[in-house]
Amino acid sequence: MSLSLCKDRKPNRYFCKHNSLLILKPTDMNWREIVAEDFKNEKFDSVITILKQNIENNIDQLASTIELIYVHWHIVLEVRKFPYAGKTDEEWFHELNHVYRTYSPQWLDDAEFSFYIAYAGSCFCEGFIGLDEKDIADMFEKAYNMYPDNLIYQWGALHNVSHEYKEQGKYAEWLKEDQRMAKLILSDNECVQAIKNYPLLGEDLLWLLDIKIKDRDILKEAQDYYKIMAKYTNCNVAD
Repeated sequence: MSLSLCKDRKPNRYFCKHNSLLILKPTDMNWREIVAEDFKNEKFDSVITILKQNIENNIDQLASTIELIYVHWHIVLEVRKFPYAGKTDEEWFHELNHVYRTYSPQWLDDAEFSFYIAYAGSCFCEGFIGLDEKDIADMFEKAYNMYPDNLIYQWGALHNVSHEYKEQGKYAEWLKEDQRMAKLILSDNECVQAIKNYPLLGEDLLWLLDIKIKDRDILKEAQDYYKIMAKYTNCNVAD
């Protein structure tokens, strides 16, 4: 099986740290390992610096662009103490929008970009970068239409039909298919390695897929969903 995501994208240059400065230099540790470690330690300003240097120096530009957008998204949603790195939460929100508008145009027709931004938007509020649910659905669909044999894109496109299954009372069927696709992806080494090409957002995606394959009472999950929706609908009618 040929997957567009499953490419051997070995970085041709690396980063190391010296005297608190980031210096481009060959080393045993590549940029993915460094940003993953810095992100884990909440050194987001360092991550941003590395990713911007990657883009400026034509190093893994697509992956670096997606991760740059994601880390700004993460700061806006997850950082609890502002100002952070000299910026307020509102300033970081505007910075997220600026980064997306600045770096995304050249990638809008790229399947990988479409999928990963759609995934991030579906998880972390697409409105933060000026998108809506239709935009997210269109991006999932675009990636799938470009490479319909790609398991990862198939899983993304599956999300576009979840509403139909819910409305037809078949949400349990959708959950089973969602779980089946997650198992297929995680059992395919090429897919897993492709996702790991994104050390930050990819880690989040692998975490979610791993949750989906756990032993679950899918029928109960579907029943609980309909119970919650019924209460919500009744409340709205009462109002």
